[in-house]
This record gives sequence, structure tokens and C-alpha cells, in this order.
Amino acid sequence: PLEKIIEINLPPIMKVLLVLSIAVGLPYFFLSTTSTILQYWYGRLFQKDIAYRLYAVSNAASLFALLSYPFLVEPFVSLRLQGKMWFVGYALYTVLILLSAWEFFALSRPPKPVKTAKENHLVSGPLRKNTALLWLWISTLPTFMLVATTSQVTQSVSAVPLLWVLPLSLYLLSFIISFSGWKIPWFLPLVLIFFCLISLLFSVLGSNVPLLGKLTVDFSTLLLTGLVLHSRLYEMRPAQNRSPLFYLVVSFGGVLGSLFGSIVVPVIFDSFLEFKIGLLLVSVTILFVLGPQLGLVKLNPAIRKLFYACAIFPFLLIFFYETWVVDNNFVFRNRNFYGLIIVQDSLDKKTKTPLRKLISGNVVHGVQTLGGRVDSSSTYYSYYSRKSGVGKTFRYLTEKSPKDPLRVGVIGLGAGEIANYCRPGDEFVFYEIDPDVFYVAKKYFTHLTKCEKIAVEIGDARVVLQKEGDEGKSHDYDFLIMDAFSDDAIPIHLITKEAFELYKNRLKPGGIIAVNTTNSYINYPPLIHALAREYGFFSTTVLNDATQSPGEERSQWVLLTKDPQIFKSRAMKEAPAAVFPPFSGAAVKLWTDNYVNLLPFLKFP
Repeated sequence: PLEKIIEINLPPIMKVLLVLSIAVGLPYFFLSTTSTILQYWYGRLFQKDIAYRLYAVSNAASLFALLSYPFLVEPFVSLRLQGKMWFVGYALYTVLILLSAWEFFALSRPPKPVKTAKENHLVSGPLRKNTALLWLWISTLPTFMLVATTSQVTQSVSAVPLLWVLPLSLYLLSFIISFSGWKIPWFLPLVLIFFCLISLLFSVLGSNVPLLGKLTVDFSTLLLTGLVLHSRLYEMRPAQNRSPLFYLVVSFGGVLGSLFGSIVVPVIFDSFLEFKIGLLLVSVTILFVLGPQLGLVKLNPAIRKLFYACAIFPFLLIFFYETWVVDNNFVFRNRNFYGLIIVQDSLDKKTKTPLRKLISGNVVHGVQTLGGRVDSSSTYYSYYSRKSGVGKTFRYLTEKSPKDPLRVGVIGLGAGEIANYCRPGDEFVFYEIDPDVFYVAKKYFTHLTKCEKIAVEIGDARVVLQKEGDEGKSHDYDFLIMDAFSDDAIPIHLITKEAFELYKNRLKPGGIIAVNTTNSYINYPPLIHALAREYGFFSTTVLNDATQSPGEERSQWVLLTKDPQIFKSRAMKEAPAAVFPPFSGAAVKLWTDNYVNLLPFLKFP
């Protein structure tokens, strides 16, 4: 059924939500509701406020599972076996829940609760009208900040593997500490406001701030937000007879925070503003909503107003700056399900040549020189220069058969720079998942105009290639180029064993596959070489560290072919970039659609 949903013509975000609802929605709902019931039963039977501490225990277990999965489970257990383990685990959990229910209802009715001094504030008659709303708001904000912070730090350092684990761990840690009964110091909310302002300043200064300092401040702000708001939430907890309502509201707040942070705000704004919005909302909540409880009303009225103004004014100033100043530096900016796309004009730092760049996240995905208009010269830029792996391959293919037209498939469009290698008669087919990238490549760059026979297939490259294969297309590409990226990482499903079997079937005899493995955090070549050996390819790594030309970027490509003589050709030998012999290193466990282990390929400073 999930494969059928993927084929439905729906917006990508709707497909993701629908698949998640079917795949994990029911188990998640079951776990969420039964954990609340267990805490309620415990409170009814033992009449102790300590039942709320179970919430801290459950979050501690979540933190343990989060940290253990990428290191203890994913590297050793396939997805299929994980599914079986989950099934057995849920079955066992169901049995334990039924036994607990039997024991609870078999016991006699608990005696009328006797209020202890500690619990007097919890049992106070009917709830005030705004109490549940305050529960909702206080539980929504930390979740919103979790999503916003994850997005913010990912934009700062690209999609570093496992980076998302740290903010989620801090979020869970704040729950653990707060619901363990820890009372925050009176000054901590003021410290939080200070960190919000520093985070705001650092987000505007961008690359002018040391990365480590920026990450430290952003993560500290998230942790402080969780501690202050979750501690206040714990202080507002109701008596045990109303705990189900409390947990329901808190859970709904988490859903709202995630919904607004990951769906609503990205739809409304064309840039990553959710982090700044979150900082503003946290500061306003501390000052105006929780101010009386935090003792701010004790300040002199004039000092309090000045304090409020100093805390809020910078946010208004920054939003004005983002809206009216920063926007003027972009030729184009748009955000969709696949991320943020920016077209920006700038000068090359070395040669001062005017350049137009296509930027996705923090990564340049296309460059073109500018004159008074977009230059139509056929210079090769960024990762595709003549000294790059793809440039050398085109030179080899041209020298081998100068008059024979080539058929080239390219996974990932970018600005369309690879089309500059197109000769009369050649046919280029690009596979691009993001329709906005195709729009930008046509409107703001001229690379695609260099090729007479050019086609752009919109959709997931692997799905489209498989569909074409099912329709009878096979062994039809002289050169297949894999240049698809999500932020700075290659999508996993494009470099699995099953994916390379598909690529092999689309390659002509003597054809070549080129994989762009340029990445600061993941060492892809050992994996690609292992995949090459699996399917009988010879492979080599081509590095290009020279970046003298305007807009040229350091690049790393892995080339695969059944003909090892290609690597001895003049095109490969004479170019200045380093060419390594066919790889024959230690065995690497291949990634498949059923198994992925990222840890062995991570680069550490």
C-alpha cells in the first residue's frame, strides 16, 4: 500500500504525512495513549505525585533509544529484522498492558485521597479557563524551537550526519530534568532572554561568527528554552484525576509545534525565518505571559518597560533587515518541500569576476559568469571543470569517437552546467526531483541552451529510471552522471546496491558512470568502489584541488567502467588533477534498500 501512495499525484509533504500515518501512526498513537494511562493508574493506586516523575523516566528511555539506535541498532540490524523486532516488542507490550489493566481493575477501589502538603497546590477545584491554553502554549514553544533549531544549525553547517540527534537529545533532556522536580533558579528566564538575543545576532552575522560559538549558543538557547518552559509546565501540573487531560494537551502542543515549525512557517515564508520567530515568541512568552510568575513584576515599572523594549526591539529590527535589506541581495529566492533555493550575484574572491550562483542550503550547485547580461560563453565552472572527473570523461569520450553523438544521462540538474559539454548531435537527459530547480535553470542561467537535444524529466531519478526500464529502455547511455544532492549529502536511495543495478542496466557496453562524491563530512569513495566491485566495474577516484578559474570548486568524482583502459587514456593522464588506480581496498558492507550504516564513512576533524 505504501508504494501505491507514493505513485499518487499529491504534494510531497502530503505523501510523507500519509505514509508516516499509515506506517507508524497507529503504533505511535497506541504508545502515547497507553503510557498516559499507566501513569494515571499509578497515581490512582498509590496516590502519589511521584507519578508525574514517570514522565521523566519515559523521556529518559526515549533519549537512550535515540542515542543507541545509530550506534547499536542501525549498524548491525537490517530494516526487515528491525520490523520483526518491533512487531514482537509491540506484542509483548500489549500483553503487559492487559496484565496491568487486569491487576488495576482487580484491586479494590482506592481510598479517598489524602492531600499532603506537597500536593495541596495540585488539587484546586475546577481548572481556570486559561490553564489548558497555557499548558498548550508552553508545550508548543519548545517543540517549535526544536524544529527551528535543527533547521538553523543544518543551514549553518549543511546536513552533517547525525547532527539532528543533538537538538532532539537536548529537548528530551530538558523534559527529564524538569519533570524530575528540579526547580529552576529565578534568574534563568533572564539568562534565556539574553541567549535569545545573542542567537538572533549570530543568525544575522552568519559566517562572520565562528561556527563552534554559533552552534554552542544555538544549542544552549534550545536547552534553556526547554528547561524554563518545561519546568513551568511541571509547576502547573494538575492533580492526578486530571492528568489524562494534562498529557493530552501537552501531546497536542508537541504536534502543533512540529506542524508549525516544519509545515506552516516554511509555506508562508520563502526563507528560514522559523528560528528567529521562535526566539521572538520565547522572549515574548517569558516577558508577558510568564512574567508575573517569574518575578519580573517586582521591578520598577520604568525599568521593566525599558527592559521589555530592549528585549523586543532587536527582533523587530532584524525582521525589517531580513525583509527589506537581505532580499535585495538575491536575484531569486524560494523555499519548498525540498529546501531553500537562492540565485545570487557576487564577485569571485580571487579574480573579481562577476558570477551568478545557484545555492541550495549552504552549498553551491551551479555557477555562471556575468557580463552586462548573463554570459553565454561555454566556460566550465564549480565541480564540472575540464580538470574534474566529469570533464576528463567528456574529453575521453570526445577523443575516442569525435563524430559519434553521445547519449548522456544526468541525475541532478543544478544550474545545468554539464550541458556545456554537449556537442551538435549529442543528447542529454536530466533527472531532477525539484521543479523549482528546473525553473531557475531555465530563467536565470543559459547552460541548458547549449544543447539542441535536451530533456528534463521531473521526478525522483531512481523511480523515473525504473519506470523507463520497465518500458523497455536499457543499455542506452554512453555516460551516466550522478550529481544529485540533498543539501551536501547524496540521497541514500541513489547509492544502494539496488540503485547501482539499475544504473548498470542503463549503461551501454564500454559506458562510464561518474558519481560526484564531493563532501566535507562523508567519505563516499570506499562505498562507491565497493559497489563497483559488486557489479564488475573498474573504478578510480579523480580529485581536482586546483581552483584558479573563476567559480571553480574543489571536486571529487568516482568513475566506474567495465573497460580499465579508459583510466590509462591521455585524457585521464595529462590533466593536472590526481588520478588514482582502480580501487582494491578492504571489504565494505554495501548499502541496500534494507540496510544502511553511515558510521564507517564519517569524516572526523
